[in-house]
Amino acid sequence: MPRPLLRPPTSEGPLTRVPSTGPTKRTLTGDALTARLRVKRSAAYMTALMKLDAGGHGINRETARALVDTVRIEFPELTMDQLLLGIVAKCYLGEPFEIHTLDIAGCIVTHFKRGEPMPGGLEKARAIGVNPYYAFVEVYPTSVRAIRADGGVTVTEI
Repeated sequence: MPRPLLRPPTSEGPLTRVPSTGPTKRTLTGDALTARLRVKRSAAYMTALMKLDAGGHGINRETARALVDTVRIEFPELTMDQLLLGIVAKCYLGEPFEIHTLDIAGCIVTHFKRGEPMPGGLEKARAIGVNPYYAFVEVYPTSVRAIRADGGVTVTEI
């Protein structure tokens, strides 16, 4: 329900402005959410997330937090820590590492060895994540979105 910008006149004086409580965050659901998550990713988003593996095995928490902030900037209208479980991508550290993840809630980058199970529902993206055709995979509770290097999105509903 919209908040009134002006209070009704009172016997005490003219119309007065209602103080603002700050900006409101638009929440998307249903078809609007599905459509928003199909939109091609920005160049800045792609550049930042394709560097996920560049930090090597010892990527620090600040770098991981900066990557999570990049996700939040790309999707300001979404509560990413509730919707996006994480990001999965091919790991280029070499054997025995196969894949790495960015945990959105914990701001943690983890590298996984071949066959080592990934936590929190991220395992469903492993087969797509190791495919060199995709830059990385965004993992959501009901879908995975494979993102190509040009920012294009391929959706697989689960």
